[in-house]
Amino acid sequence: MPITINRDGENFGPYTTEEVRDLLANGTLKEDDLAHEEGTEGWVPLRSLPGLQTTAPIEAEA
Repeated sequence: MPITINRDGENFGPYTTEEVRDLLANGTLKEDDLAHEEGTEGWVPLRSLPGLQTTAPIEAEA
């Protein structure tokens, strides 16, 4: 699904998931940027979209 990005009140995109991954990896986008995925309601931080996390989850020690 196309993803539109909002930073400081300005919209960018839409982008594909692959494009968003690349833009996150090269620092153009930040995990705190807001995202709207077509077909969903509202805006959420990029870090909360499945498949776009750039940092590994922290695992609890056993």
